[in-house]
Amino acid sequence: MANSISTLGQQMNMINQVKNMQSRMADLQQQVATGVKYQTYSGYGSDALRIQNYRADLQAKKTYSYCIDIAQINIEQMNSAVDETITQAGNALSALDAQLTKGSEYDLESVKNAADSALKIIQANMNSKVGDRYLFAGTDVLNAPYDGADTATSNIQTQVTNWLNGTTADTDTFLANISGLTDSQLGYSTSVQSAKNIYARADEGLEVDYTVKATDDGFKKIVAGLTALANMQKPATTDTPTDDDFYNALDSL
Repeated sequence: MANSISTLGQQMNMINQVKNMQSRMADLQQQVATGVKYQTYSGYGSDALRIQNYRADLQAKKTYSYCIDIAQINIEQMNSAVDETITQAGNALSALDAQLTKGSEYDLESVKNAADSALKIIQANMNSKVGDRYLFAGTDVLNAPYDGADTATSNIQTQVTNWLNGTTADTDTFLANISGLTDSQLGYSTSVQSAKNIYARADEGLEVDYTVKATDDGFKKIVAGLTALANMQKPATTDTPTDDDFYNALDSL
């Protein structure tokens, strides 16, 4: 009997130890999962305020790190789209240069086709997205910044027609009119025109502006120039501009 009591006592002691270990392991698992050592800050005693401040600072840094990561992803995609835009514009200009060297054998349709193909890719690039957010829309991330290709084509065609029939005084004025088309006339959405800049909160008191909007001059000049090339017409003998005016216009677009 004594041995039985002694054995029971040992077993109860072992059970209590196991329970204590289980409880401790549960606490440790919670600490690993949540970073919390005690259920309340009072458990930390005199270190409670310091730990609260540390945890707040750590959380802020995690937030900053997340913002930086998101900005880096966006910037990488934006760089890719801009690089592709430059490549496509370069392809169209190469086609133009190749034809300009041919003189009277100039193939305008080849240039127009090259410009139109490049323009479609560039228009798509301006509407690049990460997830459901447009990259070149500033703060107007849920709406496509470029949605008016037909509007741009119509306005450019009007300028070409006015140049050919003499309504536009001369070639320099024609080129100035092309350069002076507004964002709306070039097909940009109303909302992107009023959108604000995009910032990444990189640290306390530090915000990094990484905005590139589809309405920036680089994009606009390419859109205007390629749309003009894609809709250009060679003057007929009854039109006001001369062949020299035509080649000068092409060379300047």
